Parts: sequence; structure tokens; C-alpha cells
Amino acid sequence: MTQAITSFPSVATRHLPRNGIQKCHWLFLLVALLVIHGTRLWAAPLIFNSTESATPGDLIYLQGDNFTTGAQVWVHLVLPTDTSLVPDVQLTPLLTNTNQEITVRLTKALPLGLYAVWVKDPSSNLSTPVFINRARAMSFEFAEVPPGYTFRIFGRNLVLPRSSPTVTFVSGTNSYPATVVTTYPNDPYVLQVTAPATLPTSGTFTVKVSNGYGHNASLANPFDVTPSEQTIAARSGGTDVFNLGVPWGPDFANIAADVINVVTSTNPHTGLAYGADPTGAANSINAIQQAIYDAGNPALHPNGATVYLPAGTFLINHSGEAMTFIGSAGVTINQPAYVEIQLPGHVVVKGAGVTSTTINDATSGMPYPNRAMNYIPNSSLQGLLDFTYNQTASVTSTTPPPIFVLVASEVFCSNVNFNFGFSAPPNAQCGSFSMGQGGCHNLLAQNINMDHGLFAVDATVGLATYAVVRNNTLTHHGPYYRERILISGIQNILFENNHCTRDGLWPGTGTSCYEQGGVETGHPPCATVLNNTFDAVNTPLSYNNDGETVLTQDLPPNGADLGTASAATSTTLTDATKAWPVNYFIGQTVRITSGTGSGESGTVTANTATTLTVGTAWTTIPNTTSKYSLAVTPYDFGTVSSATSTTLTGSSSSGVGTYWPVSGTGLAGQVVAIVNGPGTGQWRTIASNTANTLTVTTPWAEIPTSSSTYSVGGYWADRLLVKGNIFRDQPRGISIYTGSHDCAVVDNILENTGNTIYIRSDQRNTLASGWYGRMNLSWSDVVADNAVLDTTGTWASTVSASLYQTTGSALAGSLVLGVEFRRNVLLSDFANQTDSAIGMKEGYNTWGLDSNQTFTERNIPGLLGTIFDANESVNTATTNTNSPAYLNTDTYYTAFQNQLNLGTFTLTPLPYSNATLPGASHASVGTTWNVDPIVLQAGFKGSTGSTGGATDMFDTGAMGTLTAGTGTCSIAIVSNAPLTSTSGAYLECNRGTSGNPGHVNVTPTTTGTSWGRIFDFRTGQWLVNGGYDFFVRPHATPSSGFMRPLDISNNDSAHGLRLTFAAVTASELRAEIITGTGGGGVTLYGNYPGGFIAGQIYHIGVTFSTNPATGVTTEKIFAVAGTGAIDTSTTTNQLGTTTFTLNPAVLDDTGGFLSGGLWSFGDAPDLTNSVTNDYDSFRLWWTDPGIFPAL
Repeated sequence: MTQAITSFPSVATRHLPRNGIQKCHWLFLLVALLVIHGTRLWAAPLIFNSTESATPGDLIYLQGDNFTTGAQVWVHLVLPTDTSLVPDVQLTPLLTNTNQEITVRLTKALPLGLYAVWVKDPSSNLSTPVFINRARAMSFEFAEVPPGYTFRIFGRNLVLPRSSPTVTFVSGTNSYPATVVTTYPNDPYVLQVTAPATLPTSGTFTVKVSNGYGHNASLANPFDVTPSEQTIAARSGGTDVFNLGVPWGPDFANIAADVINVVTSTNPHTGLAYGADPTGAANSINAIQQAIYDAGNPALHPNGATVYLPAGTFLINHSGEAMTFIGSAGVTINQPAYVEIQLPGHVVVKGAGVTSTTINDATSGMPYPNRAMNYIPNSSLQGLLDFTYNQTASVTSTTPPPIFVLVASEVFCSNVNFNFGFSAPPNAQCGSFSMGQGGCHNLLAQNINMDHGLFAVDATVGLATYAVVRNNTLTHHGPYYRERILISGIQNILFENNHCTRDGLWPGTGTSCYEQGGVETGHPPCATVLNNTFDAVNTPLSYNNDGETVLTQDLPPNGADLGTASAATSTTLTDATKAWPVNYFIGQTVRITSGTGSGESGTVTANTATTLTVGTAWTTIPNTTSKYSLAVTPYDFGTVSSATSTTLTGSSSSGVGTYWPVSGTGLAGQVVAIVNGPGTGQWRTIASNTANTLTVTTPWAEIPTSSSTYSVGGYWADRLLVKGNIFRDQPRGISIYTGSHDCAVVDNILENTGNTIYIRSDQRNTLASGWYGRMNLSWSDVVADNAVLDTTGTWASTVSASLYQTTGSALAGSLVLGVEFRRNVLLSDFANQTDSAIGMKEGYNTWGLDSNQTFTERNIPGLLGTIFDANESVNTATTNTNSPAYLNTDTYYTAFQNQLNLGTFTLTPLPYSNATLPGASHASVGTTWNVDPIVLQAGFKGSTGSTGGATDMFDTGAMGTLTAGTGTCSIAIVSNAPLTSTSGAYLECNRGTSGNPGHVNVTPTTTGTSWGRIFDFRTGQWLVNGGYDFFVRPHATPSSGFMRPLDISNNDSAHGLRLTFAAVTASELRAEIITGTGGGGVTLYGNYPGGFIAGQIYHIGVTFSTNPATGVTTEKIFAVAGTGAIDTSTTTNQLGTTTFTLNPAVLDDTGGFLSGGLWSFGDAPDLTNSVTNDYDSFRLWWTDPGIFPAL
């Protein structure tokens, strides 16, 4: 979803008489005064959030204010010729409609494209339009690129079916077109481009992306283009000397050109060789460290140098060596007690390869944190390359294994093996590889093989920017979080193509392990987790309310209130300059940062306006020299006291006042959102703040009032993309745990993985506590096209949006808003297993509050406007007491559409569970349900009677045009003898004895209305579900091969797919799925009793249903005389049935008709005899409808 920034309509003064202008001035003044005080003279609809991507037939969600009962939704398909936008198609019916939200179905009659959408109130006031399917460039793979460099853009709607995207770099009035890489598998979320060859080598650029729909290049600001949300810098190119595959790789050219061999090069301080021992017999730590210091000494190597470890084994042991070295300007360096090797900037440590150069670390008994390699602060240009590191010393809980810490800008680790402490006991600290901290820029960790240890590319303090973590193999054995994969604290981090394995047993001990091996990301925006594999050995893994595989739980650091003590006692600290809200800081920490008592800290148990009381007496009582730092939580919610167009003054719901941190940058960069009352759904970034007033970066579209509830927080998982990953045998899957905004979880396969996809908002701690340990929102997230497969029953498979409150806290407002679940498949092993840790049922969940807690009712939405569209569930409703979807009291205005529950693999209605929480008076509110299983339908109602038309050949899902026959063959839309008295025009196909038959060219509106809706490869195997039906009337007595309306092919002898439907004889029908050799294709015959008769109308249908647990598909063929319905649940009109399995290695979409490509309908060439057939109402279904309806 996108956040719409809406402006007020203007009032025209043109052609008014002078007194009219004066009256208008008074009107403007009155309006301005009313707006300042949060009241509008009129109440035009305002849209704050909306669905961002939709295809014809999808549900769309609009959230804002002033929608009113009786509002209308209008849409316009934006065309390349449009210079203005006018709403021209009304969408009906509205599934939900309140003053602040609407859910409606996008009509299938529209072709796929860019849509402008308005809300119109009963007084015909229109909102400002929002756009659906407009390309949005959110972030870039790299911070800077040289001319001609290939990189990727991440975003939304970057490529759509049959679209031709364009990308342009813009700086001021200068534009530079980039080239889209068409050989890359571009999709709506990822687009690969090559930077313009003419791009300057410096400067900062905005990137504008159009997916091609609705693009009018003649407009200064085309409707389909928005500037990228981030900028990208241009830089010079060069040779990537270490083959790093990043634009900044050439910056190491000078370092690579100057090489110090640790064995043979001359040590300038002794005149002798450095003399490291490549046999591993002698300790080489001094030789290696001195070479590294010399490489970073600008007097010896002005541009830095590469320290080269040739083939061999090198022993390092800090335990028995004096660690004194010569640094820059001859300064003596005494190595810290816990550091084995210090790495300055402009130094790369390189081996001869992971199988050729080995470092064996025998250091033992060093204190924590024992660092095998440590950074020198404020460095840049560091690297580790081409060697294997083994920790060989014994490890205990008090003598931990070493860690590698690299902190620099432009720092890399590539092609290195790390083997940490296999003999470590279960409670020992693990070894680790760590890269990054606040302020670092451009980090790379690739081709690393690490067995046992913590792997971290993150910033625990401050914010780092741009990191790539790819192609690594990470195996984790340790318990708890000590062996996690941390990628938090970095804006624009890419975690791609990694293989992460969890070992369920600590080697040699039989001890169970659980919270290890998972990826933890956090608050900085634009993290991308792409195409990774997460698996496990020694399964099943155990867990204890932990064990998430991809987790966002990085909480923001507390703000701080700084000051100097004016007095103190053994348990108090007083600052007479303060005016703190009474008891606001209970539970927070106060630290003495300098002066008397420096280093001490205490937990606040009470506070007055000027005095803090701590729970444990000070060891040294502070005095007037003592400076302190008092933690101030950034989380808060309350009622608006007052607001202007760019400010909000708070009145905390805790009843103890508002006191926001003001030291440093205060809350700048965090988010304030309106969660209840006027303006609900708006969020703004905080520019600055005082203790009780926030200033926001963008004016409010609707100024909050004293009836509005706000939430201050931020540090959501913002614009997180989790795409194309495989999860197997994980105790927990994807947990977006501490709030989220604009996140996408798409195209993942999760096999036998518990708590599978979990989007969660939090409101923790009671109102009386004065501050909130956690206050997170989950707004505008998308969960789409994922396959969740439980075949073992080890853990419950759940797809959930939830709201968690602690006992006794009244709900603040809509903490979950506009979350969309689309086209997901969920297969359960047995019905409705419950996740023991979080209480979620196996299936789809959108609910609030744990069921064992008492609900404090406020009758306001907690989860507002969740969409479930075209999801499927299997085996989740086997009894009347179980269901595949769960809602409860906190859930408001949820819309279900085409939600399939297959059960025993036949279509059944969706019996969702609707619970009333303890202490509440109602279950969910405003839940709606809509079903439309038709993918596309051709009525052949050509308006011209002979040629058809692009918009009237098909009723829904596609466009069709006629290709005329040649020779004695013809095809036409006719209406002289309709198949029924009301059916109107139909398609007449005449296959003569010469030439080629004509046909209807079918262009699906989108992939979702193509044959790919029937043939689905989301679960690692082909699932064929749905079917097709049509009506036919032969003109003459049927003979052999009298009809062949379907013959769609993209196969050859080796691979691909071909679909045919034909009459073999005058009584026998044949439906074929033809693949390459070994593909599992099938031919199904069905014999019609008595044979077909000239002039008789026949209704013919074919159905498919695949058991996703086995991959076995059942196909059936039906026919009935007349225009009546076919009941597919009985054998009455069934002519034949068979089963088959398709081979994924052979079946593919070479010709594209499974992904929205062109196909044709009409009698294809067969025999030389002349035949004429009439066809009407061809329909493609994405599930067995149970009834093929009558004409």
C-alpha cells in the first residue's frame, strides 16, 4: 500500500465581480481558520492508504476519512494519450464501507494497466486519486554505480505482464536513459538495469521507473512515474582487481598492486625477511601482524598494500608471544591483551585460496572478547580474501573462542572458510565473524563457509548503509542466540543466495539447540532477503518460544535525557532544572556518565518532577560533578492535545504526562502515526521534537484533533522484502515481530516450518506504567504467492496477522491496518494443530490478544481492513469445529474473496472461526465474503457482427481479436441463430478444404487470467486445479475430427506443454496434456452415448484437481446435450476420468501461455473435410466450480 499525501481543493476566483472576490477572500480566511483548528468547511473524502498492486478481479482496499455510508469508488484506466484524468468506471459492489475504509472488487472488464482510483461521497465530492500498479523504485542494490554498470532496483510494480519498463537517471534538467536487462528474470519487485553509458562519473541522481502502462512521454510529469525514494550516486569505473562484484571494487587497485609476502618480503625494520613459517611448525603471529602494520603505514606504503599468505599452513598463537610492534612513524605498539591481530585501513589480507592457505589459531586462555582479528577505528578499505581459518585451541565457558571484527567503510570478506570451536561445550561463548557498526558504508561478505559461530554484518550502535551478504554457506550448531545471523542496523542490506543450515544437536553431546542459525534483521529500511535456502539436519529442531528463521525484532535504542546532578542521596539523584512527569521513568535506567560515580547505573523505582529514586543504593553517591543519562523510551501513545498542519502536541494516555527524549536528535527520523479517531491511517516522519511537541516533515492531510489517538515509535521493519526463499524443517519461519510498514513476503516456499508467516504488532505494558516497553504497528504489508507445506505435523503451519496486548491495557487503535494476503497456498498435515508458543491455529489467522488474557473493550478496530484474496488451504477443515481461518473481537472489516478450502480436494465453503474474546461483547465486525472462480470468459459478443472487438469478444479476463481464415476457411461473430433466445452473438468457425482456419487471438489481461492460473508451480511441483467449459453446435452430422477448438502449444520433443481438446470420432472426445518425453502428459478419452447430432447444442467441460501432498492430478471430462448446467460432483454426465503426475523437469513455460502469453481458440487444422461449428461462452476456471453453469 501507499500513503497518499492529499491537498485541499482550491476555490476558483476567475470572472468574479469585485465584491465576489472580497467575499471569496473572507471565505479563504474562514477556511484557513477552520483548517488551523482541525475542522474543514467541507468533508471531501481523503485517501491515506491504498492497495498498490492489483489485477482485474482482485480486491482493493482504500483507507482514509470522510468516506461516509453510500460512498462510491470510481476508476479510470490511464492511457498513454491521457493528459488529464477523469473517473469513468464505477466499481460495485462495495464489500466493506465505513467512514474510514472501503474494500471493493476491481472489475474484470478492465484490461491490466495503471488505474487511477477515487472515492466519491454522496454529495459528489471526489478525493484526490491514488494509483494502482504504478511503478515505485524503493531502493538500489548499490549506493553508487559507474557508467555502464549493471545493478538492480528493488520496489513495487517495476515489471508487469506484457509491460516494457523504462528507467531514467535524472539530475536537474538532465536525463540519462538506462537499459533494462531483459535476460534477467525481472518481476514486480526486482528489476535489473544497466546504467547509462553517458552517465557522468560524479553527482547524485534520482531514478524514474515506468513499467510502461499509461505512460505519456509528452507530459512533464507523467501519471505513471514517481521519483525513486532514494537517490543513487555516480562514480568512476575501473578494474575490479579482487573480483568482488561491487562498484567500489576498483578502489582496491592500488592496494592490490603493492604486495607484502609474509614469508619472503623484507621487513624494513630488521632488513630480514618477515619469515612467517608456511609449514605450521613455528608461531607466525608476530611476522603476520608486523606485515599488516607495515601495509597500513603510509610512510612505507602510501596507498596501502596486500599482505599475502602464500600456500601453506600458518600457526598463530597469542598465548606465548610478546605482542609489541612498530607502527607508523616508528611508534611502538603494545597489542591489547585480548587482540591477536589488529587490522588498519588500506590493508587486504589475502591467501592463495581456501584449499591452499590455512591459518591455525592455537591461542587459548584469553579473556572475552578474545579477538582473532580486530579493527582499528575510523578505517576504510579493508579486506580478507582466499584463506581458511581454523580455531584449534580447546574452548571452555571461561576461555571462549576468538571473534573476527571488521569495522570500516568499503570493507569485504570474500572466499574465506571459518571453522570455530567444534569442541565447545553447550554453554560456551561461540566464535564469531562480525562486520560493521554505525557510520560504516559499503560492506561485502561473500563466498564464506562458516561452521559453528555467530555471523554478523550489522550495526549494533548507530546506522550503517549498504551491505551485500551473498553466496555464503553458514552452518550453526550452538544454542540460543549466540549463533544467529545478524543483519540488523544497516540501511539497504541485501542477503542473497546464502545456504543456512541448523544442526539440531550440539556435536557429540546430544544437547538440543534451538535459537541458532536464524537471520535477524531490524529497523533500518530496505532490507532484502532474496533467494536463500534455510534447512536443518538432526531434525526435528527443538525450540522454546524462539527459533525464528527470518526475524525482525530489533528494538530501537532508548532516547536519553541528559543532565548534571544538583543533589543526591544513597538512593536518589536530583536535577533541579527538570520538570519530569511524576513516575514516568519507572523501570528505566539512569547512568552516571562522568564525574563522581562514573560508570554506575540504577533502575528507577519512582520519580518526582526533579528527583529520581533508584532501587539499589549507589556505591558512590553522585554529586554536582556527576553527569547522567536517563533512558527515555521512544514508544508512547496518547490523545492529541493539539495539532497544526505540521505539529502534534501529545497528552500521554498513561496519565503521567508526555516526556519525549530531546537530547541529540531526539525522535528525529522516527514515526508518529494516527491510530484512532480523525486522521486514522496517517503517518509522518518526525523532523524534530520538544518534550511534548512533535514537528513532522510533511503536512498532515487531515489535521488530527483532540479525538485522535497517536502512536510514537518507528523503527518498524520498513520496506523489507523477503522473496524467493526456501525454508525446510524450521521451528519458526518468517516473523515480522516488532512492527512493520510496506513489507512484502512473496514467492517463498516453507516446508514443515512452524509459525510460518507471522506479522505481529505489539502494545505492551499497562497504561499506568507511564511508558511502553513495546508499541509497534503493522501497516500496509503484502503476503503473496507463498507455498506453506506441512507434511509431517511437527509444527503448525500458520499465515497470520496478529495484535498482541498485555493484560489490562486498553487498545490504542488500529495497530494492524491494510495487510493483504493474496494467492498463498497452505497445506496442513492434519487439521488445526495449534502453535504451542503463540496460540495460532493451523491456517490463516487475523486476530488480536492471546486468548488466555482478559479483553478490555473499547469497540475500536485493532486489525482493520485485512484482505484475503485467492488463497488456498488444504486439510484445514475436516470437522465442523475446525476451520482454515480464524478471526476474533479485535478484527474489523476483513474481506475474503475466492478463499479456497480443499479439505478432501473438493471445493467447500470457507467456514471461518469467529471468536469473542473473554470480557468482550462481540466477535469480529464487518467480515465479508465473495466468490468468483472464473479466470476468463469469452461471450463472443462482437459489436460489429463480423470482426469482433478487443473489448467485447471476452466478458472478463482477456481481450480477443479475430484472425481471418484463408482459402475456403472463415471465422466470424454472428447472431442470426443464437444458441438460446437470449444468448445473442456467437463464434462461427468454418474449416474448409483449403487454406488455414481462422481463430480468436486471446490476450489474457494478466498472468492471473492465463492458463497459469490452472497450472501452478508454487509448491515445487505442478498443481493443476480448475477446468474449462464451452458450448458447441455442429452444423452437419459430425464425422471424425469434427471439432478442435483448443490446440495450444509451446512444447518440443524435450520439454514444454501442449493442450488440446478435440473430437476424435463422431462420438468420442479427447482432452490432452502433452509434454516432452517423460513429462507425465496424459490423453483422456470420453465417449458420448449415441454420438453427436447435427444442429444440437452441447455443453462440454473438463476439470482438474491435484492432491498437493502427492502431486497426483485427477482429470475428468463431461458432456451434456443442451444448454443446461453440468454437475461435476456426480458421474451423471461424466464421460471419462484418469490420473497423472507432471514432471517439473520437463514441463515449462517456453512459449509463455502459462504466464499471460497469447493463445488461440477456434477449430485448428485436422482433417481435410469441411466442417462448421458454432461456439459460445468459453470459460476458464481456477477451481472445479462444482457446477458448470448453463448458458
